[in-house]
Amino acid sequence: MQDVVDIVQNVERIYDSNTSFQVLKDFERVLDEIDLYVYKNWQDGELAAGPEISRHFVTCTFMWDRDKMPDPMAGKRLIDYDCKVSYQKDYIIKPRKIRDPSDVRPDSKKGKLDRHPIWLVRIAMPKKLIADIYGGYTDDMEEMVTEPARNAAAASRFIIRSRNGRSSIMGLRQGDLSNLVYNVFEIDSFASKMGDDKNIITLSFSVKDKSPADDLVKFIESGYSFVLDADATAGEQSDGTYKVFVEMERDKESNEQIMELTDGVGKLADLNDFKFRYYKNWRSTPLTIESLDLAVPLDPEKYGITVNESNLENYKNFFNKSYLESTDLTDDILTIKKPYCESVKFKFIDFGNKEDILNNISESFNIDDFAEIIFLSKYIGDYNITKYGKKLTFENSEKTLVLTRL
Repeated sequence: MQDVVDIVQNVERIYDSNTSFQVLKDFERVLDEIDLYVYKNWQDGELAAGPEISRHFVTCTFMWDRDKMPDPMAGKRLIDYDCKVSYQKDYIIKPRKIRDPSDVRPDSKKGKLDRHPIWLVRIAMPKKLIADIYGGYTDDMEEMVTEPARNAAAASRFIIRSRNGRSSIMGLRQGDLSNLVYNVFEIDSFASKMGDDKNIITLSFSVKDKSPADDLVKFIESGYSFVLDADATAGEQSDGTYKVFVEMERDKESNEQIMELTDGVGKLADLNDFKFRYYKNWRSTPLTIESLDLAVPLDPEKYGITVNESNLENYKNFFNKSYLESTDLTDDILTIKKPYCESVKFKFIDFGNKEDILNNISESFNIDDFAEIIFLSKYIGDYNITKYGKKLTFENSEKTLVLTRL
């Protein structure tokens, strides 16, 4: 049973999301390009649900009055293009037009609800088909795509291409997420939902608001077949960001796939200087295929060895003796939070073996800020906190962390 309220709300969501609106336009363009509207009643269809974006398909459901069944030959034509098509008889609930008092609902000024018989046609369209049609549509724009310096603004209205030249996005334009995505992302810092961590690589991007985080999820799910799952946090994190998680299989192709994915995200967010942290490491590394090969294990056995070796290098594990509720590192800003307290922010300076770190500090021991040392010791716990100039050192076993407080 369909409800007109649900349909209206779905349309409102589409208009509120640039991604959904553009994906729907791309979907409709395919229907137009394969001449679906020459078949009887097809041009009278109305969107009932969707677009729903999955790993390989974009799915939309359309409705017609029961006496205006869309020609099934058009459905057969879609099947020839590897679409999945299903017809279903259903009803839609609509409020009755008020012409006399008998049309009014009791204790209300609204019309009674009536069931209207309809046809529902659900179409699951392969992303590859949309990309192929979209690619043909943009053939005339190839010069603008390949010469961005001369025609960047115009080219960005049509397509963002991945490193290997294939279309990697439907809908969003180059620069649509400019200044909304941080340039440091994390690899294998969070547990996988899709399987064992040793078999799945998890990427996490930090985004400044909920709406662009959702758009980034849809972009990634729409454009990269090797992505197993993409999702965003429902709420704001303690550091003020929203996280977008991406999962893919851990195999010999993974690092090339990470490069391809970040190339597309970089175009979307106007970023060309990505860095990454592996397993919540304190230090970020400039993104290259060589740095990925050095840092990211591509088989389960190497993953276990790497994680064990990186235990205290992990910024979450460093504070394993603390009272903290959360620890987040975004770019080089560390945000920590204790239950029922305001968060405290620091700028990351250095991390390493105690002797090496102390030898690198040139500032003098600060005896004037003892109150701050007491406050931080109560807030975090016993980490032998010391202050040199404006630099604070925190010790855990043989490792020392250097921060400045913001």
